[in-house]
Amino acid sequence: MSDESTTKMVSVYEQTLDRPRYFSSHFATTPDSFHNADKVEYDVVRQGQDIAVPVPDATSGPRLVEEKKWVNYELTPVVFNYEARIAASEVRKRTAGRNPYEDPIAGKILTNLAFRHARKIESMIRDGIEQMCAQILTTGTITCVDDANATVAGPYNFFPLDATGTLASGDLIVTSGTTEWAVGGGSGDPIDNMQTLSDNMRARGHNPKRAIFGASAWQRFMANTTVQAHANFRRVNLVDINPTPAPEGATRLGTFMVGENAFEFFTYNGTYKAPYGGTITPYLGSTTVVLMADAPGGLQMTFGAIDYFEQAVDTNALPYLPRQMNFAQGGFGMSMYAYFTKDAKTLVINVGTRVLPLPKAIDSFASLYVGA
Repeated sequence: MSDESTTKMVSVYEQTLDRPRYFSSHFATTPDSFHNADKVEYDVVRQGQDIAVPVPDATSGPRLVEEKKWVNYELTPVVFNYEARIAASEVRKRTAGRNPYEDPIAGKILTNLAFRHARKIESMIRDGIEQMCAQILTTGTITCVDDANATVAGPYNFFPLDATGTLASGDLIVTSGTTEWAVGGGSGDPIDNMQTLSDNMRARGHNPKRAIFGASAWQRFMANTTVQAHANFRRVNLVDINPTPAPEGATRLGTFMVGENAFEFFTYNGTYKAPYGGTITPYLGSTTVVLMADAPGGLQMTFGAIDYFEQAVDTNALPYLPRQMNFAQGGFGMSMYAYFTKDAKTLVINVGTRVLPLPKAIDSFASLYVGA
């Protein structure tokens, strides 16, 4: 029974998590990142570190230069494709944020519901992309699995394969053979390990400037007796630890001299919900360290459109979702489609993209596994 009280409907709180996506932020999205092709292809030319060798004198003939160190990659993008359904009955029912004391405007409500679904799908896809970028930077590969832990895309191997068809990353993706960095700090030599990894990158033409630590790797690094001795030099500023937030969810810890390299140190504890088992999983393994160099254009994101028959476009549904949304600045592109079912009771929206991050400069990053 109604009483004489009055009620004020205040604004809705809609949780939109500030999702950490640090690794994918390093993959540039440019105007040529968007396409409508079945595959993406790129060539990689490596210059190496050859130096000029003089000829005996000015009358001598020139030395011959040949550019043969290049490789071609052709890859099929990973497809994300999601559907959401909005029943006609939902338009007249109260949903989150709708004022029950005002008459509903059906078109506005339907648009809001459609975009709410689209935003959720976009966020899920962005998280899937972050996982792929994390896999690239830590393993040199991509493998996507479903909720049954079955492989649905990949594996993509961006490093060359050896004669047995397994990953042959050389000495950039180091998963074994390194003395474990003990939790208590009594074993392992983090500075020497990172120096070796840095030297391997420099030998391929890249100068690493950032080190990103998993949670346990950072704790083990700071507990290590060799690191503590290195940081304890008098009147020499080799270490400057001053944690501050960094873009896209990482934390900048400060600077640290490793050999001749002045590194920016970061920790990254971003997580996602694994599709199988529902376990909250870190993008960066707890005992993994990633080194990165600046390589403009060396890491690129690509987005392919999802195909639909234009002749079958439902013009009645067009006002509720645009057909395409490409954001070069925001680093994302997706295809959207909407239609009404024949019984006029449901609006169906479809959101998808064909995406693939491309580590064209595979020598500009390296990773090190430091313990169980």
